[in-house]
Amino acid sequence: CLFVDRAEIPFMGYSIRVEGMLLEQHLVGTWLMPRPSVGWRYTEWVEWNGAELRPEWTKQVGRELYDHHGDDELDFDAFENVNVADDNPDVVEELAALLHQAVATQ
Repeated sequence: CLFVDRAEIPFMGYSIRVEGMLLEQHLVGTWLMPRPSVGWRYTEWVEWNGAELRPEWTKQVGRELYDHHGDDELDFDAFENVNVADDNPDVVEELAALLHQAVATQ
């Protein structure tokens, strides 16, 4: 996007990949614990607001979820062939919230 007027971009894709353990926040403190969203890569494609240079999260045009459980990072393509977003709504919901939060804090 360095050589393109970002106001002219119609869509933008945002991705998050979660490995290891997620930080879990509770009333009594913060600790690491396993979560169902670990081992996935999630991408949302949304309309881009060129005037305000921000994503329009409510105007989603696509989403991708790839299962990376067992990925040894030697063959990236082996884990990016089947979009399993529709089969894992709980994972999509959790990773979408993490993605939106991460983008908002940039």
